[in-house]
Amino acid sequence: MLLDSAHWQGLEVACQASGIYEIKAITNRRKLPGRDVEYYVQWKGWTSPEEDTWEPIENIKGSGDAALKKFLDGKKTKKTKK
Repeated sequence: MLLDSAHWQGLEVACQASGIYEIKAITNRRKLPGRDVEYYVQWKGWTSPEEDTWEPIENIKGSGDAALKKFLDGKKTKKTKK
């Protein structure tokens, strides 16, 4: 189901008003020269990949701890299967 721009804008306004964005999943990580590690975040309520963002750990800690643990545990599992 495609959502129109008014719906997306409504979701964004609701999230901004509460100041809380919920993490659906963390799917990747990167380390750029001179920067801290960042994690690729999929947000609950946002279905378009264009809405996924790279976030530093300080933006994930707390509300995103479960998603971060699941991502890191999955990385460990893949390494042990090799």
